Amino acid sequence: SAGRRLAMRDVMWRGERMSPRAAIDLVRNSARCAIEGRVIEALFAERAAIDGLESVRVPTLIAWPEHDRILPMKRHAERFRTEIAGAEFMILPGTGHVPMWDSPQLVIDTIHAFVRAKTPEATSAG
Repeated sequence: SAGRRLAMRDVMWRGERMSPRAAIDLVRNSARCAIEGRVIEALFAERAAIDGLESVRVPTLIAWPEHDRILPMKRHAERFRTEIAGAEFMILPGTGHVPMWDSPQLVIDTIHAFVRAKTPEATSAG
């Protein structure tokens, strides 16, 4: 588990929670993903990798992992916070770049609470 924590340190805060098989699959799948590589490269180069954020007109929650080493909050979060009008922002404590691995229940609860708060049918249905 200590090896997985070290190997996954850039994408997870708690890499030891990942099974050995899942860690191998994640590395193999990431290596095959050319699109992800271009997006990450563009973000690191501070070029506009994502255009049109200012045209988002739906309720938006930006849930940023507290320990994201791939897209550090200090460097990348402000753009999303300012370009998406009315976006809500929160930090997902104790999570890395892929918070679903670190704390799946936190991610589920965060999405569920946001949708419930923004969906009139959900709040009236209880």
